Amino acid sequence: MEQHFVRAGGASASMGPAMMTTTAACQVNLDVGRDRADAHRRWALLHAVGPVMVAAFANSPVDADGDTGWRSGRQRVWQGLERGRTSAPQDGDPVAAWTDYALDASVMLRRGKDDDWAGPAGWTLRDWLLADDPLAETDLALHLTTLFPPVRPRGWYEVRYLDTQPYRWWVVPTAVLAALLDDPVASAAAEEACAGLDDWTAAARDGLAAPGLQAAAVACLDAALAALTRLGEDPALVALVAAFRDTYTASGRCPADDPLETA
Repeated sequence: MEQHFVRAGGASASMGPAMMTTTAACQVNLDVGRDRADAHRRWALLHAVGPVMVAAFANSPVDADGDTGWRSGRQRVWQGLERGRTSAPQDGDPVAAWTDYALDASVMLRRGKDDDWAGPAGWTLRDWLLADDPLAETDLALHLTTLFPPVRPRGWYEVRYLDTQPYRWWVVPTAVLAALLDDPVASAAAEEACAGLDDWTAAARDGLAAPGLQAAAVACLDAALAALTRLGEDPALVALVAAFRDTYTASGRCPADDPLETA
């Protein structure tokens, strides 16, 4: 993987090793849905709320050299990598979008008999399929593990865009995303609050100071809190989400502000 990003050149050459050794996510795995229509709805909603959630839970503002200038320095790294494997698939039917995304991504790894697993230079998966070189199911499975979009479908939805959280708060983004997807009232409120707020870069760099994001984040957390209550979740969990809202979101802050203020 490191060799691949070096060969890709540009920012990927330095961002690749940084991603591999200095970033950590709070990864949330969520049900794909009841049927095809529900799966499409959930896919769209997870992307629609993405920038707002990135800003609300940003928590990687510093690295070894000090302040990165980004509330989510982790997102800065990911957004500097090869976009064909780290950006979101195109809008529209998620099955078709994900298929095209996988086909058009470069081949990072190919199983070999020795230690050299480097993919053929310049090849996409689509090129491999069209070449006189058999592609095994295991090759496809390996290729899919090297794609890192904000939400990765794996028979469930793997949300990858959240920074890891201080230990006290790690369950909060998990509960918020689950509630926003599972509760129809919360889903509608989140969709309305986040409409048009699709600037992932501003969300990662500026956090809730980016235009419109604090109001949308408050609306999402309020909707999630109401949903968690309706769903009969543990009152202690509801109280923790409320405490996060009051400590950070309602004040226009995110966990990234703590180490910056301490410094």
